[in-house]
Amino acid sequence: AMLHEAKESGFVALDSECIEVRPPLLVQVATSCRVYVFIARDRKGVRDGRLAQLLSDRRIVKVIFGNDEWRVLKSIAPVWNWVNVQRYSTEMGLMARRAPYGLVDFASKMKGVALDKDKGCAQAF
Repeated sequence: AMLHEAKESGFVALDSECIEVRPPLLVQVATSCRVYVFIARDRKGVRDGRLAQLLSDRRIVKVIFGNDEWRVLKSIAPVWNWVNVQRYSTEMGLMARRAPYGLVDFASKMKGVALDKDKGCAQAF
């Protein structure tokens, strides 16, 4: 379902957590319909093949947040066709702000509704 949704819209937004390890522990993938959460690394170092396939697909634009995000993701698979929202937020028509843009900000802009981030979620990992 995720790959189909990504190919239909032509883009996904990606954010990773626990980036101190390579590959990152957790990767969130937002399509135009829903958000998928992948455990990209477990105790055995197993990686999910669907996530690698998505990252390698040159037809799908990967929207990322931060200069180092692509380096983190490339530890899973080669990342093709990506754009850093934090660097090009003005060109993308996003309002100027002091804090860097993240996944929830981009999703809010794309959906046209304010979405909230569960700040306690990161502490669960």
